[in-house]
Amino acid sequence: MMSKFKYSLTVLNSSVITGYLFLVVYGIMKWDEVSKGDGYGIVALALVFALISSALFIDFILQLIFRKKIILNIIGTLFIPIYLYIIILNS
Repeated sequence: MMSKFKYSLTVLNSSVITGYLFLVVYGIMKWDEVSKGDGYGIVALALVFALISSALFIDFILQLIFRKKIILNIIGTLFIPIYLYIIILNS
């Protein structure tokens, strides 16, 4: 019999939550600068939001593949610097 899948808290999805909070605070604090011109700053924020959201999908796939939490957290920790680099590069 197959065991039920339980989506659990990992390093990667907790960093996604932190990224969402950072994005909201950044958007609020820099709203005048972000919303200037043709609105490309808002589009950039939406793209970064989508990029961060893709990490949730990757985390979901990893949780389906790996059952041991230690392996899952190690692999998730390797993804975090990649996402941070991409986000900082787009800022």
